[in-house]
Amino acid sequence: IIRNQERYKQRYDINRVDPSYNIGDLVLVKTLNIRHKFDIRYEGPFRITKQLTQKTFIIQHVKKSTLHRQVTTDVLLPIFERIY
Repeated sequence: IIRNQERYKQRYDINRVDPSYNIGDLVLVKTLNIRHKFDIRYEGPFRITKQLTQKTFIIQHVKKSTLHRQVTTDVLLPIFERIY
């Protein structure tokens, strides 16, 4: 079983790219308790203000400056600007 788990991990990691975030990037935060089909899935936008570890950040809401949170990269979604 352990050998198969290692094989699965290697196969998964081949195409996996860890996201990289910089201070000042805009992100959305995944909503954790979705109860209904049309509930909001992401909150934001938030701006990254500080990096604590490689995968832990402190973010601040763009419009509500008093709203701060500590989050990990698994709940973050980067915002890309549209280019027309």
